Amino acid sequence: MKLKWYWLVLVVFCSFSVYEASARIFDDLSLIDFEILDIEVIPIESNPKYPFDPADLVKIQFKVTKTEPGFFIASDRMLRLHSVAPGFIGDPSHVDFKGQIMPFRATYEEGLVIRYQGLESYQIFDGCKYFHDRLLIFETRTYTVCYDVLRRLNIDPVNLDDDRKYFLVLIDNIHSNSCPNCIKFSLSTENNEIVIPSQIEIQRPLQQLKNGINPEDIVCKEGLKLIFKPSNEKPACVTAHTFEDLVARGWFGPK
Repeated sequence: MKLKWYWLVLVVFCSFSVYEASARIFDDLSLIDFEILDIEVIPIESNPKYPFDPADLVKIQFKVTKTEPGFFIASDRMLRLHSVAPGFIGDPSHVDFKGQIMPFRATYEEGLVIRYQGLESYQIFDGCKYFHDRLLIFETRTYTVCYDVLRRLNIDPVNLDDDRKYFLVLIDNIHSNSCPNCIKFSLSTENNEIVIPSQIEIQRPLQQLKNGINPEDIVCKEGLKLIFKPSNEKPACVTAHTFEDLVARGWFGPK
């Protein structure tokens, strides 16, 4: 009987350890490069099921690339839309309980069809899909995430260039409500171009090698070429002109 309890405790401990580890590394944003491709705001003025409850459907298409080794899952749960009241001073990635920031979670086609039952067409909900995918190193995927922004909660119709500001917030850990390491993207537009912050810089070749990336898979910054020293095969990223000079001295590029 004591032996059975021992195994039970061991299983529970291991399960908790795995959960705790996954909670820490589930959404490690330093492993990815994130780019917003398109934003669409679709007003839903008339809802046959709830005639006095207008809303705006916000559809955001984005691209995510895994640039570093490590475990990462791309999930719609790691993304939130934050509507920030005019004049708010502070970090818009945090949820403010005084009503200054209204967070919206992703919604899906199935739920939208039920809520807006009776619309002439449900085509506007195309692409509002659940996703939960593990990404491999250097793998790129494109997704669409949708938000049903009810005006009774948001106060105003969604206008990306109005005094009320909107941010797409990447949550670094879906098991936590806090945002110590979240990344926020402004959805306001300027000259019809999406304004987004600069992406995480590419690490130096030797650092990529230490992180377990194969030498042939090392990535260089734009405008540089990968080359290897003949004596120890250490990688380096150099300009095209320097690349030619080094090749003449016996250095070599990727095979």
